Parts: sequence; structure tokens; C-alpha cells
Amino acid sequence: MLLGDGAKSISARHGGMAVAGISCSSCHQVKEISPTGTVLWRASTAICTECHDKGATERLRTRHEQLQGSLAGIKADLLRAHEAAGEAGLDETQKAEIAKRLHDLDDDLQFVRVGNSIHNMHYADTLIHAVVDKLRAICRELNIAEPTINLPTGIGLGE
Repeated sequence: MLLGDGAKSISARHGGMAVAGISCSSCHQVKEISPTGTVLWRASTAICTECHDKGATERLRTRHEQLQGSLAGIKADLLRAHEAAGEAGLDETQKAEIAKRLHDLDDDLQFVRVGNSIHNMHYADTLIHAVVDKLRAICRELNIAEPTINLPTGIGLGE
């Protein structure tokens, strides 16, 4: 995610913090020890304010929460489309093609969840919008209701 690469629904978009030379350790500076003894390095909004003003940091945090909060609804719509594809009167080739497209969308949704949108908001935002747009197209092909997820526009960084 940080590098702007790895999604199936959009091409790589290298930029942002990775191009600026920001690495994981630039932000993940808070050391914690897990109950199992594993050392964890966490980031905090205090670290964000070293480079971004407080307003931008708050907008970034809010946008991150909005994107992460949308994932469960998108996942539910993907499951609904999977079920509809299985029940649709499509030939095996059509079913396989739609199943592949839905699988790629599932992978991208998991990528945003695990990769954490905060690491590259521009890439994550573009990817989530692409996933929803592609899912809407599949829903139209299957003649089922399209997702009603309203994603915010713009990154919200004032950039």
C-alpha cells in the first residue's frame, strides 16, 4: 500500500510518502510489547503532526476511518454479487469470468484492509472507488441492485 502498488483493479501509482523517502520506521516509532512478547512499532497522530499540520492530520484520520468503515458494506455487496452470479442463468464461461472479476475485487478489498489505507491515502482512495465502480458494473450485468455505498470524494488533505 505504501508504495502504491499491488492492487488488481488499478495500476500502480507510485507517489506520496514512499517517493518522498518516508519509510515504515519514519512513522512507526512507538515501541510496544505484545502479551506474547512480540515487539510492535506503532505510529501515532503525534508523529503525523511532525510533517502535517493538525488540520490536515485530522482530515487524514477522518478520511482513513471513512474508508476503513466502508469495507464491511462493500464486502457484503460482494458476497451478494457472488451469490447472484451462482444463481444467474449464465453459461459456465460467463460464470467463471464474473467469478474471477469478483475474486479480484475481494483481493483488492482485503489489500486495503490489511495494507491500511492510512499508508497511502491517494492509492487507497482510488482503489476503493475502482472496486465499487467495478462491482456496480457486475451488479448491472447480473440485474441486481447496485451497491448504495456513498464514498467521499477528494483525499481531504488540502493538497
